[in-house]
Amino acid sequence: MPKKIYQNHNDELKEITLHSIETALALLMKEKDLEEISITDICRKAGVSRNAFYSHFKSKNDIFDHILLEINKEVVKDNDIMFDIKNLNLDFYERLFSALEDKMDMLKIYVNAGFQYRPIMQAYYSLRLKQVEREERRKRMCWLSGIEVLIMDWVNDRKRDSVKEISLFAYQKLTPILKKNF
Repeated sequence: MPKKIYQNHNDELKEITLHSIETALALLMKEKDLEEISITDICRKAGVSRNAFYSHFKSKNDIFDHILLEINKEVVKDNDIMFDIKNLNLDFYERLFSALEDKMDMLKIYVNAGFQYRPIMQAYYSLRLKQVEREERRKRMCWLSGIEVLIMDWVNDRKRDSVKEISLFAYQKLTPILKKNF
């Protein structure tokens, strides 16, 4: 088998394994709390060996970190959402919350597992923050903290606001605070 075909095959298998493990954890969490789920449970449900699990993840928490990073990438990349404090408009928030609404099932699992205090978009923005000046970095971190808390509240809220309502709230409450202070 030529090297390129072999590499593509390995990449596909890796993706299938990752997806199987993530899906298995999500399905198990519909039945049990995270603490009650073992690595063995995840492997059985995913149909993978423990070696396969440990070649991708160190722990159950690593699965969440990976899922979160993928959500971040999808939300930002697929919706062309880029933070720019000068251009935070209602459309930006609507695209952000609409993309997050599409990921609501996984976000609920994430929050219910007690990960709500782990930043939702930290992984994506940490890559970008190294490239900006100190004042701009601080602006982004202030906004990021506020939007993360708002997203977690929105995910937890049983009488959830629509995308338009939560977007308008974010635009009216978060954006002016940042623009006034920065």
